[in-house]
Formats: sequence, C-alpha cells, structure tokens
Amino acid sequence: MTKRANSSLDIALSVTDMFTELPTYKWAEVLDTVDIPHSYFLTFAAAATTCFFVMFGSVRGAQITEFLLTFTVPASDKEFLVDNYFPELTDAIGSKQISFETRKEAASKFFGVLMKLLWAFTWQEHFLPT
Repeated sequence: MTKRANSSLDIALSVTDMFTELPTYKWAEVLDTVDIPHSYFLTFAAAATTCFFVMFGSVRGAQITEFLLTFTVPASDKEFLVDNYFPELTDAIGSKQISFETRKEAASKFFGVLMKLLWAFTWQEHFLPT
C-alpha cells in the first residue's frame, strides 16, 4: 500500500475546489494527476464491498466479497481490500445497527447502479471503435 502525500480530506477538497476554481477544460488534468490510485476495478470493488457489508453485515459481507474478489480483481487489489479495507470498514459500520429497510434500500440502489453500469458498458463497447 502506498502512503499518500495528502490526506483523504485534502484530496477531496482539491477535487471539490476544482469545480469552482478552474475552467472545465482543466478538470481532466486535475483528475488524471490527483494522488489516488487510478484503478477503476479497485474503486468499484471497494464500493461493492461497502454495499455488501451494509446489506449482509460485516461477517457475511466479508465472506461474499472475498469470494467474488477472487474472480474479479488482481491478487494485489484483493490483498489490499481484505487486509486493509475490510478491517477499516468493519470498524466504521460493524457495530452499527442497520435496519432491514435500510439494508433493502441499499440492495435496491446497488443493483440499480449495477444494471445501469452494465447497460452503459454494453452501449459503450458497441459505439466505440475497436
């Protein structure tokens, strides 16, 4: 795991400030050079992990996610998520009582986003030249 020069708050503020302080044609440069991993598989895996932890609880969410990570991300990303992200996520939400309604709502939103992403990728591949 690479230690970042800035805190997550500093990074979030720099990206937020970008929208109000820079012209739009410079946004891509800021986003390309911001000090974060530019691994979309890892980003999506972390978001999905969070959803699974909310929907199924820390123990079951970890079991499901670890199984799925075996087939979806490189071993180094899986190692980072299991060894670093899971414990942090468990500390953040593990002891919280999450109602069934909230879990159901999280599942509905997660699968809605997943369907939209799959649909977008389908059309993107169809229209982009190969």
